Amino acid sequence: MKEWFKYKYGFVNVDAENLYFTNTGNWSEIEGLEEKGIQKQNTFRQFRMKFIPFILIVIAVFLFIFQFEHTKIKFSLIFGILVLAFTAYKYLKREIGEKFTLPISKIENIILRGETATVTFRDGEGKSTEQLVENLDQKGISLLEELIEKTL
Repeated sequence: MKEWFKYKYGFVNVDAENLYFTNTGNWSEIEGLEEKGIQKQNTFRQFRMKFIPFILIVIAVFLFIFQFEHTKIKFSLIFGILVLAFTAYKYLKREIGEKFTLPISKIENIILRGETATVTFRDGEGKSTEQLVENLDQKGISLLEELIEKTL
């Protein structure tokens, strides 16, 4: 069984032994992934992905406060920067998500509520950890329900 589904920050690939949280859903991306708690934390990458849209919004606010003589130019520039910030966030949103392997055998509980799932599991260090999986598509909901029936 090799399946995948989409969620808010990327994709979850599923095989008989593991869940793989990835950015693209490409099976080649799972090579080298480690369990959560063992893998290197790339907090700078996540910070950078959130920082770019934030800076664009700050620039727009600064331009709004700073008075241009031509009002049309000012509002066009502010609107353009806000659209750019929104577009950058939408484009970079997949890069914000974490990338790790989750062995199915370490899953303690999966709670489904609408399009959101909370997965409780033991990470690579043996600590109980929760992963919130939001904005699940219908395929993801079905796969998680199937996983609940088989393993829990």
